[in-house]
Amino acid sequence: MNEDRYIRITLRIPRDLHARLQQAADGVSHSMNAEIIARIEASFRGPPKLEDVQAALYVLHDALAQTLPVFDPAAEKKAPEPPPQGE
Repeated sequence: MNEDRYIRITLRIPRDLHARLQQAADGVSHSMNAEIIARIEASFRGPPKLEDVQAALYVLHDALAQTLPVFDPAAEKKAPEPPPQGE
């Protein structure tokens, strides 16, 4: 890690928030520091664009369509197509 790019700070946070951050960091195998930085950076990005959300939903739809027959052998070979994207 290039220490010249970073500034060390002291941060006081409530114990319950610390526990929640630690649990979230552990859940994705991050250090507590990496989790805090990721969350702060995300706060500056703003809300996702509608197009990005739609694209993610289509990817999820396709993945679920491929998985559906595994869980329900009676399901059709192909799930219904998603509605066309709006302009």
